[in-house]
Amino acid sequence: MKKTLLVITIFNQLEYTKKIEQSIPEIENMDVLFVDDCSQEPNVEYLQSKNRNVIQKEKGRGLTDSWNIAYRYYLDKNYDNFILSNNDVILNKYSIDNIINALNTHTLVCPMSTYHGAGHNKNLQKIEKYYPELKKQSENPDDHSSMLDKLVNNQNIKMPMFNGFFFGMNKQIIQSSFDKENLFNPQNTNIGQEDDLARRLKEPPVLNTASFIFHYKAVTLNTKNRNSLQDYHNVEFNWFNYYTDKLDHGYNDIYDKYLLPIRKNVKTVLEIGSRPGSAKLWLDYFPNATVYSADLKPFTIDNDRHHFVSMDQGKPETYINLPSNRIDVIIDDGPHTAPEQLMSLDKLLPQTNMFYIIEDLHTTDGVNPEEYKTFMKDSDVSANTLLREWSQNIFIEHKYIDNQKRNKLKIFFERGTKIRWTSGRHTQKKPSEIIFIRQNDEFK
Repeated sequence: MKKTLLVITIFNQLEYTKKIEQSIPEIENMDVLFVDDCSQEPNVEYLQSKNRNVIQKEKGRGLTDSWNIAYRYYLDKNYDNFILSNNDVILNKYSIDNIINALNTHTLVCPMSTYHGAGHNKNLQKIEKYYPELKKQSENPDDHSSMLDKLVNNQNIKMPMFNGFFFGMNKQIIQSSFDKENLFNPQNTNIGQEDDLARRLKEPPVLNTASFIFHYKAVTLNTKNRNSLQDYHNVEFNWFNYYTDKLDHGYNDIYDKYLLPIRKNVKTVLEIGSRPGSAKLWLDYFPNATVYSADLKPFTIDNDRHHFVSMDQGKPETYINLPSNRIDVIIDDGPHTAPEQLMSLDKLLPQTNMFYIIEDLHTTDGVNPEEYKTFMKDSDVSANTLLREWSQNIFIEHKYIDNQKRNKLKIFFERGTKIRWTSGRHTQKKPSEIIFIRQNDEFK
């Protein structure tokens, strides 16, 4: 019979560690391991008093490190199945049995949870999507177990992503590991692990509709605890807290690559083609910066550091509304048409202190020229093509831009991790492209 390892990761929250420890069911051929991320509360002492198997880290290195420690233990002990769980959940035999059964045919299997418990994947993992009549009962941690026998629709539904509060894997997961020692990218301290793994999976994760795990996320992941966790592990930013399409393109890791080390030094940010979601994102990403949102459609954000600017990217006379001082970071997320991208580049690149960024360069260099001719308008070259030529010191005459501005530029072409548009005139077959332009080696 196949053997399963259930690993529960813990960091402080002794109250919830006690709850999950008391809820662990007896399941044949399932062993339990706790991995403690150097808790300041007596989690380890409590678990040892209950004769639980615990790995205690000498230094807090974050959730991803705990998951990778558990993964190496799983490989070393040659288990068949591997289940990872947060400590702020309530377990039950019925759901774990169904997860284990589903692992006979699927590599990564997840349960349902409440709307709040399913977090960033609530649209697919919330129980009311499949059992609307059980919504209210599922939200009561003291009563939800009585509904488990009503989970009769036992299906495994494919998902593009998953929430990592609880999920099971079989040995096929090894094929999707980050390297021989780590299942997850060690650079992701506490966030981004699920999304990164989902991109590497040989087959998509599935949701088992006969499994439900109650997750206390609404209680444990409040602002106070989140800030405490970030301070403790030096976690910088959680992109999943913001409603933008930047995650859909897979730009988050690229932004972090260039901007995370300097984000607290940035004093001014301008985003062209801005929306409330991205404005809130940049206000938090750059905690010491004034953020200017330039767009045709006005909006307000309740933050003294935010200013809306009325601008039509294709009309030169509206550029006068933009701040006249130098701007540390400029982000072009406008209509993505070639003339507008080039016009902004021409007018604003000399005003940029640190990075000039253009999102969605692929729009004007699509696989189907007819499909993308709208984006070219009356331009004979795209920003993508022009900048690639610049990066190779090739001179291109163009009416929208002064080529003398190419001097001393460092140009970085990056490709997102996802294909954002999949229908209509925005069809694309390759991941989205984004470019970072730096004025020189030393910021001005």
